[in-house]
Amino acid sequence: MKGIAFALFLLAAAPASAALPKRLPPIDQCNGDPSFAQFRKSLRDVAKRQDSKAFVALFAPETKKPAGYGGDLDPNDVMPAEEWIILETVLRMGCVRSGPKFVIPSVSYQLRRFGSGSLKKKVLALGGAELFDPYQEERKVLGILNWDVAIITNNSGDFWTGIRLPDGRTGFVSDSDLYFLDQRDEFEIKFEKRKGRWMITDFWYP
Repeated sequence: MKGIAFALFLLAAAPASAALPKRLPPIDQCNGDPSFAQFRKSLRDVAKRQDSKAFVALFAPETKKPAGYGGDLDPNDVMPAEEWIILETVLRMGCVRSGPKFVIPSVSYQLRRFGSGSLKKKVLALGGAELFDPYQEERKVLGILNWDVAIITNNSGDFWTGIRLPDGRTGFVSDSDLYFLDQRDEFEIKFEKRKGRWMITDFWYP
């Protein structure tokens, strides 16, 4: 009985996982450095163009390949098209400082206080994302979202996902405007300034 009572005491004393908020806007601790702002803009342009050669040029010399990537960085074939889309999405999601390095996205750090179980089948709809009804002849926009946390209701689409918002609204959102919370650690970029020049020093994607 004493053992059971002690176990119950430990369970009661352990901090419960915080409940996910209805909205989770990104934070940005890196926008005070104009040189990094320019570097990030250049990286966004590279991602939009899907320019592998320009992308590789942004890496630190010792960064031979991204963690999780199957081979050395190749200027002719770095990432599949869908990964470029994820990179564009991640670059819209804030930045945090980690010692001398800057880390994108901020949401991976913001989610650390939430239990992994609470993130399953949850997405973050980015600011400006359109909630739409795909079954209308002309895609009807039901609302504009702003960093809303939602539950996945349908993931059978190739380019969109069905969601339900905390207020009960339902609809579909383009995958390029969604961040899947249970994959929060699967796409992360770290940057460091060396001799006055910003470069990518760590890059992870699945």
